[in-house]
Amino acid sequence: MLPDGTFLTDIEAADFLQRRGIQIKPKTLAKLRCVGGGPQFVYVGHRPRYTELLLEKWVSERVSEPHSIVPERFRQPQVQGGRRGRPSKATVSVDVPR
Repeated sequence: MLPDGTFLTDIEAADFLQRRGIQIKPKTLAKLRCVGGGPQFVYVGHRPRYTELLLEKWVSERVSEPHSIVPERFRQPQVQGGRRGRPSKATVSVDVPR
């Protein structure tokens, strides 16, 4: 069964993906067809072609849910206007008799 949509060349598919924030070159798509890991494609005659639906599916499989590196229980509330980072050294004033 053929996928629905317009058949895109490597250049058109790379442009389609770049408009969605996926920086990929047409040569990379060609390499991924050989080694695997790229979007699904179909042959039209002897030429490989992609459809927008197949490209969207490939992108959605690789996008993760938003997350944070720091677990929720360890997050500290943000202090407005406060300094972040290492505390400054304490200064001690010493009265020297003259």
